[in-house]
Amino acid sequence: MNTFGAKKTSPLLTFLLIMGTALAYSSSFQCPFLLDDDSMLQILSAPNVTLGKLITQGRPMLHLSFALNYALTGTQVFSYHALNLMIHVCTSLVLFGLIRRTLLSPKLNAGYGDFSSGLAWTIALLWAVHPLQTQSVTYLTQRGESLMGLFYLLTLYSVARSIESSERTGMRWMWPAILSSALGMATKEVMVTAPLLAILYDRIFFSKSWRELLKKRVGMYLALCTTWIVLFATIIFRERLQMPVSAGFGLQGITPLAYLISEPGVLLHYVRLAFWPRPLCFDYLWPVAENFKDAALPALVILIFFLGTVVGILQNSPLGFLGMSFFLILAPTSSVMPIKDLAAEHRMYLPLAAVLSSIVFGTFSLLNARGIKKEKSFRLILFAAIPFVILFGVLTFQRNLDYKSAISIWEDTVRKRPKNYRAQNNLGALLVNERRETEARGRFEESLAINPEYADAHVNLANLLATEEKQTDAINHYREALHLEPNNMSAHNNLANLLTGKRDFDEAIGHYREVLRLDPNNPYVHNNFGIALGKAGQLEESIVEFKEALKLKPDLSSAERNLNIQKSKQEVAGATSRSSPQL
Repeated sequence: MNTFGAKKTSPLLTFLLIMGTALAYSSSFQCPFLLDDDSMLQILSAPNVTLGKLITQGRPMLHLSFALNYALTGTQVFSYHALNLMIHVCTSLVLFGLIRRTLLSPKLNAGYGDFSSGLAWTIALLWAVHPLQTQSVTYLTQRGESLMGLFYLLTLYSVARSIESSERTGMRWMWPAILSSALGMATKEVMVTAPLLAILYDRIFFSKSWRELLKKRVGMYLALCTTWIVLFATIIFRERLQMPVSAGFGLQGITPLAYLISEPGVLLHYVRLAFWPRPLCFDYLWPVAENFKDAALPALVILIFFLGTVVGILQNSPLGFLGMSFFLILAPTSSVMPIKDLAAEHRMYLPLAAVLSSIVFGTFSLLNARGIKKEKSFRLILFAAIPFVILFGVLTFQRNLDYKSAISIWEDTVRKRPKNYRAQNNLGALLVNERRETEARGRFEESLAINPEYADAHVNLANLLATEEKQTDAINHYREALHLEPNNMSAHNNLANLLTGKRDFDEAIGHYREVLRLDPNNPYVHNNFGIALGKAGQLEESIVEFKEALKLKPDLSSAERNLNIQKSKQEVAGATSRSSPQL
């Protein structure tokens, strides 16, 4: 018990934290690439990819971490999961250190200092093995959340070390704080609140007044705020590349007000999952609140919590800081700026620490207030936490098994959210790959029954119908998809291929032109476009397209073969023209 209750940390606590986390996630290493993972691999495997291109894609630290995996093991999924787990373990260790140092701060040392290591370790272990973290660790692309979380906590930890150290040493710790903040800004946009939370952290736990804080450390916090420049630069790069938009005030389909009144229900759902993490869902497709009446009760509850947090901040309360950290970290994703997905479990990666800390500290304080000695209170908390650690670890291990295949995670999602038309469609697409066409058609039809205006389901159903020689039905679904989503490249391309086979060259050529307007560097589309032009009798234009396809992909044998055929036809046509009698 001395090891757990001591002020100083011990190798045993660090070992137990690492091993507990590793055991909980030992079932995650065979989970495949999913959704955005494939998009990331396409970026990394592109023939002309460079370090500069990766950095300017947006979220450069995330892209660079994937580039490291790709350089070491290519598409071997094991190494990607290993790095995700390493990031999560490191983050838990930093959280352990941050909480311990916070409990040793002037504000809390008298009440919590003697048990700082044990309380910090308990919170960090509960946080690390909590099943709510699985989406951030097991779904590879959500490494962005855990990596950002690592830099966020490193920023706060470095600030704490800078404050408590001597002036000379403190300056040395200021630079890691600034570097961590800058790297976090280059990882994910949620990092935007880190400088603000760092200032609040200083005021609540270390400084006696705002005057003292500004007098001693205004330079450090101004430097932290300058790291926002890194975030703004990544956003500008993404806008210049015209990358797909999934967030912002111009997002179609939802207004800032509708998003704002929808989020209180999401926040309450997050808090419930922190206490009892079942059922977890890969893709919620959370509905937008239709009116104020539907959102009134969740909004009232969240408003009460927020006002209590503000009162706590005004009173310099540690619980007020935990509440404000919860709201601040979630503010970029759960306030007024619309995001395509209203709810996602990975957004609770850092806020979960605030919830768990509030539970542990609140219980410790409550036991003390009832006259129970601190040492006994600590024992009670530790013994009460052990079964929850075991339970959470087992649930995390089991949840990772849901990720064992792409089909299994989407089947799990459909089972939990049967009205999720996106999940129905994605499951159908995977079933097609498994040659389970009848089941796939049922999923596409169910998706369209839920949402007839979902263009992707129209495209996927059309693709399936085309393979079954039901060309008229397929064409109708492609056209409906384009009516709903005029820039849908798959619908344009696949419809053009189908029309070429039906010898409707004029319309096919028009759709190929649209695809190339949207994606001018696709060699396969240039090749197919050239085939359509050639069949339409436009030999010179078709030769241009085949040459462009080979320019983009020199080893595209079909384009080279088609080019030679068209050149032969052109030579024959020229010879025939020269041999014609002159009048």
